[in-house]
Amino acid sequence: MHFREIPENRGNPKQSQPEPQAPPPTEPRRNAWTITRGGKPICTMVGEPSTRTEALAEARWRWPDADIE
Repeated sequence: MHFREIPENRGNPKQSQPEPQAPPPTEPRRNAWTITRGGKPICTMVGEPSTRTEALAEARWRWPDADIE
């Protein structure tokens, strides 16, 4: 059995190499975070997985004094 080389790939080694991947985040990602104000929970933020840093930034966009758990 013979295989024919596809002209688009001939002599182009970059085309067969995968794109470099970003390093994995050092912080774990979660789908849900509890938003607190004054030490009391006010709601749960649910959605795309995010790190604590990302979730805190989103919570503080709406409530500048918020914290998350």
